[in-house]
Amino acid sequence: MPGKFCPGLFYQAIMFQVKSAIVLLLGFIAAAGFSCTDYNPERYKSSTELNDLLVRISAYTEKKPRHISYTDRFNTEHRAYYQRVAGNLNSRIEQLYVSDSLHYFLLVKNDTKSLYKEKRAVGGIFRLERDSIVEMEIQFITPMLAEEELTRKASELFKSMVKNENMDEYFGNPAYMEWPNPNVSYDKATNRWVFPENSELAVFKDIMTGQK
Repeated sequence: MPGKFCPGLFYQAIMFQVKSAIVLLLGFIAAAGFSCTDYNPERYKSSTELNDLLVRISAYTEKKPRHISYTDRFNTEHRAYYQRVAGNLNSRIEQLYVSDSLHYFLLVKNDTKSLYKEKRAVGGIFRLERDSIVEMEIQFITPMLAEEELTRKASELFKSMVKNENMDEYFGNPAYMEWPNPNVSYDKATNRWVFPENSELAVFKDIMTGQK
């Protein structure tokens, strides 16, 4: 003879299943939230791909060879030069976020002018099409900083950049952002740092950027 139906037990069983489903759903939400803030470059690229990308980015972030014109610096025959420069500076892609063809990067490198082994970080956005960088825009270059301070400040800048937040609070603050500043800005049409006519630094532009 079938057992007597117990509404209380039935209710408890249903509630247990509902709670289990909610816990599972929250777990998926948390995992999705984590993935959106996971800026580990190896999440997006293999080691070989990251090394290749580093060299390509370096053509935008480092001074060109002296014997070539500025517009020729992206030519493939100069790849060995930028690979050597990146190695000498111990450059690395510290953080990366990819959304379709849009890439947000944070590059960290030694600064040869530092007497205390300080580093700089460079943050920017570009599109990658058929393994070629297009539409590069350098968003910030930090001052020379000790590694611990650099990690904290550069990560803060990078997170703001990825979230498309207004970075005006950092602009003109040399503790976070050395370039751009009121005297220097990045022109993504020519991929050059440009100096307005009223810039206090215009007279030093060739020395400062190697863009002669």
